[in-house]
Amino acid sequence: MMNKPIPQDLLDYLHTMITPTHVGGVTLIALDLAEVDWTQYADEELSGLIAQGDPSLYMEEVWRVLKPGAHVMLFAPDSEPTGHTGTCALEDKGFEIRDAILWAREAGALHYVPKASRSERNAGCVGSGAWLWFLRSGLDEETLAEVAEVLAAEGVDEDILNDLENIGLEEIPEALQGYFKRRQDENTNRHPTVKAIRIMEELLEDIPRDEGPVLDPFVGSGTTGVAGLKTGHDIIGIEKDEASLRTADQRVRHWDRAETGWIGADIQSDIEQKDDLPEKQDLADLFGFGD
Repeated sequence: MMNKPIPQDLLDYLHTMITPTHVGGVTLIALDLAEVDWTQYADEELSGLIAQGDPSLYMEEVWRVLKPGAHVMLFAPDSEPTGHTGTCALEDKGFEIRDAILWAREAGALHYVPKASRSERNAGCVGSGAWLWFLRSGLDEETLAEVAEVLAAEGVDEDILNDLENIGLEEIPEALQGYFKRRQDENTNRHPTVKAIRIMEELLEDIPRDEGPVLDPFVGSGTTGVAGLKTGHDIIGIEKDEASLRTADQRVRHWDRAETGWIGADIQSDIEQKDDLPEKQDLADLFGFGD
């Protein structure tokens, strides 16, 4: 399928956006990566790249010719309008996806939704709060054993465990700070391509709510489920990666409490829940209005 031409004024705008002209930066516009003669560019010569299509076959050269911190603007081809193959290729190589722009050519308007912020990505995930979450929530025996092992290796008295909640972060041994930081990082949203909730809301907007549930066969970290809470759609999500499913479960439950409160959704998942979690209480019963 042939790609539709990209307006020159759009190319000019993007070129200006990513080119550091104050230091003489040079940005390459390559609307056909197959035609680029990469040998004419020295290592770390370019300050930016505007390309169209799938860069997978050219990632080594792209990485080589770009300066550290350079920007890549990638147009998805018409044959794959979501651009997910190129996006994954860039991330796999080491680029960070900073934002996405939806070019609604047929609609005659530009719909801009920024990339999901860190707070949006991690809201509800166990590790999204400070390291003190692990202290406030209580340390189980397995965690206590791991912490004791860390302290022993550093020659620190285990008695410090009895007073962790009452001392400042700066007073906690560095090795122990590192342990909690690792535990926190392990439980943040680590999905590589988290979609903004607003994007999924837009996609759900025109789908009738009374014609059955919406099926997302690749639910990832659960953004479709979160959007469904906001739009009122029933959502069925399928995910083969257990870590992603756990993240999705945490995020949906968090946003359910944040968005709907006492009239929350009925959430069912394959993730085992803790037995000591409080049961959902009916608001009428709470205030004595029940039968």
